Amino acid sequence: MTATYYPKCERVDSLEELLDQRANHTGKNTTNAVNQHKKSKIIKTEQECYAWTSVNLGELLVDELLRLRNQYSKKIASEKPWNSLYKLIINTIYGIMVSPFFAIGNVVVGNNITARARAMAWYMEKSLHGFQTITDGCAFELDNVIHKKLNRKLTAEALVDAYTPGKTKTLNFGNLFKNQDVELGTIQQDDELTVVAKTEKRMISGKELEDLVAKQVATHIQNTFPSVSVVNKFEFEIKSICTSGTFHGSANYKFQIGDEKVTTKMRSYRDNECQAETMNGDELQSLTNEYLPSETFLDSLHETPYSVERAKTYLFRKILKPSEYKKNYLTSWKNSQAFPGYTVESARLLRECSLSQFTFQTHDQMKSWEREQKYLINKYGQSYETFFTNDDETINYQLMIDSIDTAIRAGNRNFKSTLKSSKARNHARDYEEHPEFQCLLMVRANLDIRYGRKLVTGKNDSSEE
Repeated sequence: MTATYYPKCERVDSLEELLDQRANHTGKNTTNAVNQHKKSKIIKTEQECYAWTSVNLGELLVDELLRLRNQYSKKIASEKPWNSLYKLIINTIYGIMVSPFFAIGNVVVGNNITARARAMAWYMEKSLHGFQTITDGCAFELDNVIHKKLNRKLTAEALVDAYTPGKTKTLNFGNLFKNQDVELGTIQQDDELTVVAKTEKRMISGKELEDLVAKQVATHIQNTFPSVSVVNKFEFEIKSICTSGTFHGSANYKFQIGDEKVTTKMRSYRDNECQAETMNGDELQSLTNEYLPSETFLDSLHETPYSVERAKTYLFRKILKPSEYKKNYLTSWKNSQAFPGYTVESARLLRECSLSQFTFQTHDQMKSWEREQKYLINKYGQSYETFFTNDDETINYQLMIDSIDTAIRAGNRNFKSTLKSSKARNHARDYEEHPEFQCLLMVRANLDIRYGRKLVTGKNDSSEE
């Protein structure tokens, strides 16, 4: 928590007046040593100029930059660089404002901005029953938002009870346009599925529908938290209205309208095509140069959540940065012909099971599960996937996340404690390597030869590079 006191009586109305106050300030700081009654003391007097003024960054600069950025679409290749440039400039303004290396830096202002945005994100997520919340946005279902009961408050405890099976519900879930003459649906338009809303007067779609939803979202949040002032300081933008979504972890998603993909995001995984490898006997064999790890996984999860295809070993290309080169020089780059600025490769394998999507009861419980998962990955190339593998080597993903969630809610500190052993069954049989684990190790060994590192000969070195 940070705070700074700015006396209202010292405020001036313009920058010119502020500079004038500082230039004509006559006060000075003094320090005097005084000896009284055989005791010494130091008396300090501060007469700094405390005049101050405020500047609206939106009016000064940001609003114009936002206008310029909105002129360029992220979806058009020729315009995307300009959109990214203005976004970078806007973000840099905040970085300068909170930096101690600039005279105008003010960490208190920065802290208040961040705290306000985080608070708003919490109110937004809870009132909309949202998920995949990242910074200032979330996904939610238009027909499944939270409506607090009459004369009741929406509290964190009530939300936990609402999400917990078997608990008494103190919240209602319903349509965002509850008690309004707005009916949502889809129509086939120009061979494409389109989301529409039928009102009392007419049917609307596209940007007009998105604006209607954005306005109703703001109203709904304000009605849910009537005594919270911060919810009145934000406007909302609807990126798109989709008919289906697929989610992985806490921040990975894929949205669709019918069969048409709208957007796919998977953190730490780029959307570039990669070279995929597999094992043919004891030899490596290239599968394809057009492998999309995140896209392939989320497609399979969307279509068949009870039989998700396993990921393939792939080569990840990146530019070797000076900081990484320096940090790992002795272990990775000392004998290599690669230098900062070069494109280097590493072998990777997408992890289907992510613990980030679960809410743990305590920090110790979370750490215990993380240790167990890390141990399994290092030894077998996979973690809890091994317990939910179908006969055709696909994963029953839905059963896996339901089982893990149940175990965490029950207070278990690891998944192993949920397995019941018997004379007829030894659960050691359930621990199997990832089908592509040996391929991953062999590709890494080949890369170690290429970059002059020590050869990988054991199975225990399976951490992400």
